[in-house]
Amino acid sequence: MMWIYSLNEKMSPSHIKLSSPVKHIEWGKDVLVAGPGCRITLTSGDVVEADHVIFTPSLGVLKALASEMFMPPLPPPKMKAIRAITASKANPVLSLFHNWEASLVGFYSAYLHPTVLCGWITGGGALAMEQTAEEEVARRCIAYLRKRLPSKYKIPDAVFFKRSTWGTNVWTRGSYSFRSLKTEAAGALPADLAEPLVDLETNTPLVCFAGEASHDCYYSTVHGALETGWREADRLIKHFSSVVKRPSRVQVPAKGRGRYTVVIVGAGAASVGAARELTAQGINSVLILEASDRVGGRIHTVAGPPEGVVELGAQWIHGEKGNILYQFAKSRNLLHHHVSVDGKGRFVMEGGKEIDNKIVEEVLEVMEEADKECCGSEHRETATSSLSPSFGHVLRKVFYDYLERNTSDTPEIRRIKEALFDWAKDNACDSLHQLSAGCWGSYKFCEGENNMNPKNGFLSMLKALLAETTAVVKLNSEVECIDYSSEVTAERTSFLRPDGVTFPVIVRCRQVRKDVIQG
Repeated sequence: MMWIYSLNEKMSPSHIKLSSPVKHIEWGKDVLVAGPGCRITLTSGDVVEADHVIFTPSLGVLKALASEMFMPPLPPPKMKAIRAITASKANPVLSLFHNWEASLVGFYSAYLHPTVLCGWITGGGALAMEQTAEEEVARRCIAYLRKRLPSKYKIPDAVFFKRSTWGTNVWTRGSYSFRSLKTEAAGALPADLAEPLVDLETNTPLVCFAGEASHDCYYSTVHGALETGWREADRLIKHFSSVVKRPSRVQVPAKGRGRYTVVIVGAGAASVGAARELTAQGINSVLILEASDRVGGRIHTVAGPPEGVVELGAQWIHGEKGNILYQFAKSRNLLHHHVSVDGKGRFVMEGGKEIDNKIVEEVLEVMEEADKECCGSEHRETATSSLSPSFGHVLRKVFYDYLERNTSDTPEIRRIKEALFDWAKDNACDSLHQLSAGCWGSYKFCEGENNMNPKNGFLSMLKALLAETTAVVKLNSEVECIDYSSEVTAERTSFLRPDGVTFPVIVRCRQVRKDVIQG
């Protein structure tokens, strides 16, 4: 990958270690000898001790592992939020020129690649696609195009094909989060996900949580993830500045252990953002542990044909005003002048019959009307329940009310409009009837241009952020557990005692090695 090669040129190889999955996180006052702290165990058997941990893996990973990874267990409000906030499935498939094809929402031109098409598969179809051999996915995508386009278009076989696997990837387990009826019924809030685990006696934040799902209004975006990383870095910086330093009682660290002030689990946008902010405030002892063999999380830029890059994860920067990712990229001249479009283009029925653009625009305007209704307060309560209806219910009602008003439509026009309505329901959940209409308006759009492209791929922006940190990045490092405590048993006394500004955390990996994280 071109970006990895460039990153290696800027950083010592000893600072980048791949595949470091976390297995267990222990936290609290009984883990370390001197004050509250954490112990992170990697699946390799390695152990890392730290003053503080910032946990950034996806909501899908939390859903799968939270009940077993943390000791003591996570508080009930946080577990409720993890279970109630929902993770979606969406996958791009890139072609050069179960019936999951029904979940294809269309093919778009790929940025800077005029002969490459990017198709999107959402919902349950995305998982079915992931479980199909890549060669078969490529064949069926081409067959789908040939079936939908007029016969005058001669669609060749693909000579290049890539697809993402966010749903079955054990380090993501989904693409991004959304607010479902289950979320609303449980009263779960992003703030519950973001609430740190603290030592109550000292009010020390031991384990902090970042990631797009923990953002109150920019969830499902890279700029939302980045902002949560900055948020948690600021939380720790404020803590450091509020604690009076005490004299240290130094003990020699055990052989093979490293020492860090902050350990960050995961190497996506939230993680890199947190590391960059910590460095900016003079916190240079930072370790990033990443379970997979690459940096980026749900940002995944790969080499394209015959050169350049294509995206298998995040595609665009959305909006300008209030978007910290846009502001960072613009200040460093990382943006391309080309702006992509989403949901626009030629719409065709099966067999290649093109739909009149006036009909397309009319139906999409009705969809926007339903969107505005859900963003308001009209559906936050019903006569029989304090809960709002589903977004799918509102969308369907608005659309069929519109159809009933258009009595002059022929059966064929009505069929086309219903097909467009079905296409417009392209959210990545299994059904729009899962989505809460009442929570729909909690998402905020940043004003300004949408669908902006980085010059050299999305990873180029993480590269620029990471270049402004002093963090050590260890890939292929699966964390087994994290201990957080103020005390430990006698056999765990071989570490450097902190100076009182922070408290130690121990991280254990799946190898025998241990690291101590502290100030």
